[in-house]
Amino acid sequence: MEIIRLSGETGLTGSHDSEASQKRCLALIDLQLRYMPPEHPEVVNNRKVLARSFNSSHRYAEAAEQYRALLKAFQRVMGPEAPETLECQTNLKSMLDHLSESEKRLQECRDSYQAQSLALGKEHPQVLRLQTELAERLLEMSKYEEAERELRFLVNVQRKMQKDIDDTANQNLLNLAVCLKEKGQRKEALEIVEEVEWIVADFPRADALVFGAGGRPACRNQRRTDQAPREAEGAC
Repeated sequence: MEIIRLSGETGLTGSHDSEASQKRCLALIDLQLRYMPPEHPEVVNNRKVLARSFNSSHRYAEAAEQYRALLKAFQRVMGPEAPETLECQTNLKSMLDHLSESEKRLQECRDSYQAQSLALGKEHPQVLRLQTELAERLLEMSKYEEAERELRFLVNVQRKMQKDIDDTANQNLLNLAVCLKEKGQRKEALEIVEEVEWIVADFPRADALVFGAGGRPACRNQRRTDQAPREAEGAC
């Protein structure tokens, strides 16, 4: 029988935390709140760690939610003028400012892409660059459904053009893999990453999110330098 601990390390470290790790931390907080008051030091500490992790992942809405809960706890226990309360207010305001600015930049990117798409056509190189930027912004803001739509279009265009895979194409493929992994479609995410022909370690964020802390299997994380038959790879 698995033992569930109400205290201990959350496993969150910063900008490379996966959504799965953040979900586990959220689940731990929910479990703690069944037995502990919101002001309990363990709950407060985990909320702080989770808020910082969301901030590092550019998930400002989720970070703001944690800072709101912390603010209530600090106000109740320490009072409205306590240093911890004032610091939490500052952090919450910062998250809301980030969120507002991110939404503004996203809308500007959408407007530019749509205007250029109407003027030049959806497969024009300049339009594709704008669509790539739009997809990246959506991914940064954890808008996975929208990001997946944009990235699938970009990847399909790349395949249709049958051009050599370049840095941008690799990034689009790996960003699509990130979207799929975060939505729980791990098998397709792995297949897409294996389609990329050069070193995945060049994309540490995607590598960590798609394959976890251990990264890809070593035998599949090397650039091909010879002409060995593909069948030989099956031994890995």
